[in-house]
Amino acid sequence: MKKKLLFICFSLVLIVTISFIWYFYKSTILEPKYVFIRYHVNQGVLTTPYRDNISVLDGHVYLNDSIDIQKIRGSDSLPLSGLINYNNEKFLHLERVGYTIRKNQEWNTKADGSGKSFSQNKVYQVSDFCNASKKNCVVTLYANWKKAKLTKFQVATFNMGFFHCGSSSFQCELTPEKFTEFIKSHPVDIIGLQEARTKDYYQSSSKRNRSNEIIRQIGKEVGLRHHYFTSPFNVNAILSKYPLYSTTSTILSSCGERRAIQKAILSIHGEKVSYYNTHLSYNRGEDIDCAEVHLKDIIDLLQKDSNPIILTGDFNRISADYYQKFLLPLGFKVAAHDMKRHGIDGKESYMDAIYVLPRGRIDIASEKTILTYGIYSDHNFISSTLYIKS
Repeated sequence: MKKKLLFICFSLVLIVTISFIWYFYKSTILEPKYVFIRYHVNQGVLTTPYRDNISVLDGHVYLNDSIDIQKIRGSDSLPLSGLINYNNEKFLHLERVGYTIRKNQEWNTKADGSGKSFSQNKVYQVSDFCNASKKNCVVTLYANWKKAKLTKFQVATFNMGFFHCGSSSFQCELTPEKFTEFIKSHPVDIIGLQEARTKDYYQSSSKRNRSNEIIRQIGKEVGLRHHYFTSPFNVNAILSKYPLYSTTSTILSSCGERRAIQKAILSIHGEKVSYYNTHLSYNRGEDIDCAEVHLKDIIDLLQKDSNPIILTGDFNRISADYYQKFLLPLGFKVAAHDMKRHGIDGKESYMDAIYVLPRGRIDIASEKTILTYGIYSDHNFISSTLYIKS
């Protein structure tokens, strides 16, 4: 009986030992080891475009509620272009006021940037991060920010009202001379103008040429020598201190009043920026709001643009709700809007506004509304101080 008990005990010990040896062998030799890569925004913020499955908690990025963003076998290469792109709208978009990401060193193993740097555009071996030959390992990569050089510039939007308060019941005295003096008193580097024409603009080609020349001359006198006009459907104009490249105009959907949006690419202190200017329709029917129709067209256009974007205009009936619905999901911020008036819904007026899609290259500093309604126009003059980061 005693020998039998000893045999049973010996057998149990042997089974446990073999099981332990097998488990150890399997876990250390047979089962593949993985590198788990985590990402930290490092005082930055996760901005729109929103994705429901991406969030930030205590600085760490979570994907589908998991802190381990990437899990790769220790013997493999990272797939595709490698690390997640900090400025990729389809995955992750980070911003930090006053800072930019170090180019080709976007991620670092230490928050202060003193560790090993990695480029988001290079394919790495997993072993470049840590040794997973014998056991799984975890590496946290921090957004590798650097203090940016900030250069200030001013942007404005203004509906001139044809130099006579547009179609309003009251009369204003906005002569070219007065507008020139006004801009000199409130200097800007770029301005988007709506209804930028004289009252007799459409009477003949000579009057159109004369009207455009008046606007051009105003620009020259205030230091905005570069200009771009779109004559279809209510005449928009861009006047700029910076040269305008690749100027285009896109006609928006027919909806009562026809409208267009103009685009120019600018190089602002070495950074390429897309500047859009428009004037949406005021028409609204029982079943359709033309401003919304036109805004949808504009969104389709903006989604194809990879540059930082500045959008100015007279948006007419567009309210804060429309901004929340259409522009905010793309990542646009309100750089300035009419703070002196209220919209048709009783809320703050977004009729005249400046929207910015920073893409990590533009910071918004301040905004200003200058009362010109009933004095020079049937709109107020809206401006914003911005910083370009380099």
